[in-house]
Amino acid sequence: MKGFKREDVAYYFNQVRPSFIRLGADEVTYHFHIMIRFELEKDLIEGRLNVKELPEIWNQKYHETLGIKPKRVSEGVLQDTHWSEGSFGYFPTYSLATALSAMIKSRFEKDSGQTISQMLKTTEGVNTIQAWLKRKVHRYGDAYKSKDLIRKSFGEDLTSKYLLEYLESKYHEIY
Repeated sequence: MKGFKREDVAYYFNQVRPSFIRLGADEVTYHFHIMIRFELEKDLIEGRLNVKELPEIWNQKYHETLGIKPKRVSEGVLQDTHWSEGSFGYFPTYSLATALSAMIKSRFEKDSGQTISQMLKTTEGVNTIQAWLKRKVHRYGDAYKSKDLIRKSFGEDLTSKYLLEYLESKYHEIY
């Protein structure tokens, strides 16, 4: 890393650019992959879309949403095995988990007055994070449904607000 400025390295590893494969997507466009797949799953299940139409509609949605069009089904509709394995309906949980993580991060930082990054530098900081999570989340086990636990622990429903704040803050600094 000698000869490279910290800002240049951060920019390189945090570029936002459309990609065909969800697993290789940056943290901003990743959620568009989830959204496209969910919309197509919903249309399939509700009978508005025929399986034979999937590759064409997939490519169309990628072009409309991300500005790119897959050349092969392997970088498009057949990029992973979820559908061929019969796994439908859970893709939105990836985005929900990311939104929840951002919410938890924000709430911890507000409560503690410290950033997660600062706290992770020391064993004491890690212990503080663990104790806070135990007090806010872990002690309840599975006594509550997720939405009820979020409201009980954080005083509000799950929202994309914290994820959007995180992304705006991070990428405003980089760009």
